[in-house]
Amino acid sequence: MAARRLAYRRERHRIEDRLIDVLIAAEALYLSPDARTELSYRLALNAAMFCNVESISMDRNEVFEIMRNLYVPKLVGTGIPVGDV
Repeated sequence: MAARRLAYRRERHRIEDRLIDVLIAAEALYLSPDARTELSYRLALNAAMFCNVESISMDRNEVFEIMRNLYVPKLVGTGIPVGDV
């Protein structure tokens, strides 16, 4: 999966899309499953802390749960790109 994502980056026209492909490949190559779980937790925690919850009519716990469930690090390395879930 990492090799495929690195190949995809060459097809992308936007730098942001290229960066996402490189990051997904790096995560698959260099992070253990435990580290991916930690990233998922930190992503959800930071999103809950820093988002403007009033503007989205949610509380911080709801944001945390949604973000934790959206970022599915256990799929990295299985051949299923996280962005395709």
